[in-house]
Amino acid sequence: MAHTLPLLISESLDQQLDRAIVRECVPEFWRDELLNYARYGVPTGSFLQAVLSNELAETFNRADVESRRALPQIVAFVYNVLPYSCWGSRAIYQFWLTKGQEARQAASDRVVEDAGTDVRR
Repeated sequence: MAHTLPLLISESLDQQLDRAIVRECVPEFWRDELLNYARYGVPTGSFLQAVLSNELAETFNRADVESRRALPQIVAFVYNVLPYSCWGSRAIYQFWLTKGQEARQAASDRVVEDAGTDVRR
């Protein structure tokens, strides 16, 4: 039985994300990382972490040439599409990661319970 990660966003927003990331012209090489962060609270690399934490100087420090070119599109996607509860400061970034980790742990616990085995004993 295949298990998917628990969503941290509404199903309606989840359905909009794929279209929105294309509409905002975010380069393909950044799409999965941004979407996995938004949907599931999966950690990003240091460049996107700086973007999502709203740290301009650190963003440029961590950006390569391609990332600098894509920055307006990435920021437009973050600003126009992502919920404010997942970006804007380092604390919010860390909160979103924690929320994702807790959701994955809860889902994992449910799978174990459904299997009739409690591996914590």
